Amino acid sequence: MEEREPIIIDVQIDETGNWQAELEEELETGSHAVIATTEDGQEDRVFFSIQETVEPSVIEKVRTEISTNVPGFIIFFSLLLLLLVILLLLNNLRLRKKINRLLDKIKGLRTHNDEMKVQEEPEQLEVEKKKPSIKKVNLVLYILIALVSLAGIISLFSYFDVWERVGLVSKEEKMLAKLSGTVMRPFTLTGVRNVDLTVGDTSIKTNEGGKYIFSNVSSRGVIRITHPNLAKALFKKIEGKQEMDIYFDEEMYNTLTFIIDYESRKKFADIFENYLHPDLKIRLSKNNFIENKSTIFTGDNIADQELFITKVELFNRWNSEISDEKFNRVVEILVEANNQQSSYFLSKTENGWKQVF
Repeated sequence: MEEREPIIIDVQIDETGNWQAELEEELETGSHAVIATTEDGQEDRVFFSIQETVEPSVIEKVRTEISTNVPGFIIFFSLLLLLLVILLLLNNLRLRKKINRLLDKIKGLRTHNDEMKVQEEPEQLEVEKKKPSIKKVNLVLYILIALVSLAGIISLFSYFDVWERVGLVSKEEKMLAKLSGTVMRPFTLTGVRNVDLTVGDTSIKTNEGGKYIFSNVSSRGVIRITHPNLAKALFKKIEGKQEMDIYFDEEMYNTLTFIIDYESRKKFADIFENYLHPDLKIRLSKNNFIENKSTIFTGDNIADQELFITKVELFNRWNSEISDEKFNRVVEILVEANNQQSSYFLSKTENGWKQVF
C-alpha cells in the first residue's frame, strides 16, 4: 500500500467524550487508519478497510449464473433418485393391498368348519411365499437408492471441492494470470520496500510503496519471503488467491524464529527469560511455564525446517488467556509445520516483540 498524504481534521469532543468528523471527499478503496491525537500528545488508532462496491445488477447476474449453472450429472442423479423413491412407494402400496386381501380371506376361512380349515393352508402358504419375495424386492430397491444416493453425494462433493478442502485429494493446479498485493507493516500499514519475493523461478523486490506483482503463477505455488534483516526465509501458500497482502516486520518474524528454534530444542526456559512478555513473567512461574509448553516443531536445527505462515491477524486490544491482562497491538501468527498448525501471539514492547498468552 502506497503512503498517502494524511487528512488532518480538528474536532471538538462533547461532555461524554464523543466526537465526529466529516470528510469532504470519499476515501479510496483499501486499508486506512484513523489516528486520534489529543493536545497533550495522547494517541489512539483504529484500522479499517474499504472494499469496492458492486452494483446490485452485477450481484443478481452472478446469482443467476450460479443458480442456472448446475451440472447435468447432478440433475440426472436427482431425477433418478426421485424416480426410485416413487417406484418404491408405489410397489409397497401395491403389495400391501395384496397382502391385506389375502389376510382378510384367511380370517374369513377361519370361521368355517374343519373341512374349510384344510383349505386355509394353501392360502397361508401363498402369503408366506409372498412375504419373502416382497422383502427381496424392497431390499433391492433400498440398495439401489443407497447406491444412487452415494453416487450423488460423491458427485456433489467433487463439484464443490469438498474432497480438496478436507485434504483427501489434491486441488487441481491452475495458472493465475497475476498475483499482486502489498507487503506492509503491522498496524501502521505502511508499505515495506526491497522485500525479496520468489515464486517458482521468478524473483522480484517490492517497490517504494511495498507493492509487488507476479504474472502467470501456479495456484498451488508458494511465495518465498526474504530480506537482508530477516534471520530465516518465510513461506506463504498462494492457495488460488490473486490478491494477497502480507504483513511484514523483520524484528517480529526474527522473534518468532528464535522462539520456534528454542521450542524445537526444548529450551523453554530461554523463551521464558528472553521472549516472554514482562507482565506475564510476574504472574507466571518459570516451572509452570515449562511444564505447559509444547511445540509442533521437532529436531535440533530449525534452519532445516521451512516456516509456513498460514495467517496473520492484528488485534488493537487483546485479552490474555491465562490472566486478566490486556495487551495493546497484538499480532497472531498461525504457523504450519509437520501437517500441524500452531498460533503465536506477539506484542510490541519497548524492548522489542514479546510473546503473550
